[in-house]
Amino acid sequence: MLEDLRREREEQGYTCTDIGSMFDLSKSGYRQIEVGKTILSYERAVEIATLFGKKPDDIFLRDIILMKGENFRFIQDASDKTIEYIKRIENVKYSDRLEVCIDLFKKWSNKSISNGKGVVFKPSVMGFDDSLGTEISDFLFVMLNNDRIKKAGKLVLTQNDENICNDTSRKIIADFKKLEFTEQVDVLTELIVKLDNRTLFMEKTDFPKFNKFMTGYDVGNEMRNFKKAYIQVNNEQ
Repeated sequence: MLEDLRREREEQGYTCTDIGSMFDLSKSGYRQIEVGKTILSYERAVEIATLFGKKPDDIFLRDIILMKGENFRFIQDASDKTIEYIKRIENVKYSDRLEVCIDLFKKWSNKSISNGKGVVFKPSVMGFDDSLGTEISDFLFVMLNNDRIKKAGKLVLTQNDENICNDTSRKIIADFKKLEFTEQVDVLTELIVKLDNRTLFMEKTDFPKFNKFMTGYDVGNEMRNFKKAYIQVNNEQ
């Protein structure tokens, strides 16, 4: 089932009959695409996405990821340490994952991700305002508090509260410092793309895409370009 396609169609007020007629398909013919029984060509995916004013990745990528399973990775040639670290984040419970991401995205904006020799990985290297990581972190914090309100019935934290993290998330955050600089870049690459494509918190259906900030796959490519340029310069020194 292509859930994002169905959701997009319904949000834009189209019926299966409407979409089918636009592409010379019967209602059932289009429905076969939406339920995953008819293989969707790339050309038809582009046509449908264009109709909705979207890129194909915005509508179809998440479902492709889910069909390929939990081992799907956006980053290429990642180290074993990087992959293991990302798995640790993915495998902890929802609130722990939020805590870790809150901290890591703050580090991204606070110039804390550095090679120690003057090269800093921050949002502005991709042309974004350096407050982007903090904006994402602030939003994730709202989600964390919403989760805790549902469980405890009251608001108990502020973002500067030292007790925001428990032992599990605190250990994962501490281990981030043990990664090499390029491994830290890879971790942020994976997290931001998964965040945009709703695969990092996919058990929470109310978790939004960050259209205000970015298209995750595009940002991921920029992150990889930054790492590639860094490695080239580093090798020439």
